[in-house]
Amino acid sequence: MKNNPRVSVIIPTLEEERFLPLLLADLCAQTFEPYEIIVVDGGSRDRTREVATPVAQVVEHVPGVGGQRQRGGERATGDVLVFFDADVRLAPNTLRQLIRSFQEKRCEVACPRYWPVSSTRAIRAVFVFFNVMFWLLQKVVPSGAGPCILVTRSLFQQSGGFRTDTTYDDIAFVRRAARFGSFSILPVVVRVSDRRFRREGTAWVFCTYPVSYTHLRAHETKANLVCRLLLE
Repeated sequence: MKNNPRVSVIIPTLEEERFLPLLLADLCAQTFEPYEIIVVDGGSRDRTREVATPVAQVVEHVPGVGGQRQRGGERATGDVLVFFDADVRLAPNTLRQLIRSFQEKRCEVACPRYWPVSSTRAIRAVFVFFNVMFWLLQKVVPSGAGPCILVTRSLFQQSGGFRTDTTYDDIAFVRRAARFGSFSILPVVVRVSDRRFRREGTAWVFCTYPVSYTHLRAHETKANLVCRLLLE
C-alpha cells in the first residue's frame, strides 16, 4: 500500500439530515484529508442530499444499506475505502489514526473499536462486551459492525463487496473479505450513536448478534455445499 493512500469515505444515508451534517463537519476537520467523500442516499425525503452536496459526491440508490454500501464502493476511486454510518462522530485525528494503524498492521480489511457518543451504563457495557469479543475472536471469526469498516479497494473488488440479501451485510462482508485478505481489529476508537439500542431495546440488540452469527453460518454452509456439488 502507498505511504499516503488515497482514502475514499462512503456513507449510506436515509433521512439523515440531523446526523449527517455533524459527520461531514468532522470529516472536513480531519488532520488527514479524505480523497473523496461519497454519500449514497436511499431516497431521503428530508434535506439529507441538500446538506451533503457542498462537500460530497451524492449518489442515489434504492433503499437498503447493503446495496448502498456496495454502490459507494463501486463508485470509489481511492486506495482504501472507509465505510461510515451517518451517525458516527470523529475526533480530528481519527481518520489519520485509522489509516496509520491499518498500514502498521499490514491488513487489508479492518474494524476499529466502537464506543457510544453518550449513553447509559448498560449500553456501554454491551459495547465493552462486543469490543472484547471482536478482539479475542478476530483470527477465528472475523467480525465487525457497519459504523466503520476499512478495506483496500482491491480486496473490496476481489471479495465481491456487500450482499444485498441480508440484514447483516456488514458482518457478512467482513467475514467474506477476511477469506481473501488479512483482517484486524484496530486499536482506534470510533464513536457511534446508540440510537438503535434506545429504539429497539438494549437486550434485543444484544441478542441479535448470536442470531446473525447463526444466520450467516447457515448461509455459508449452504454455499459451501453448493460449491462442492458443482465441483464434484
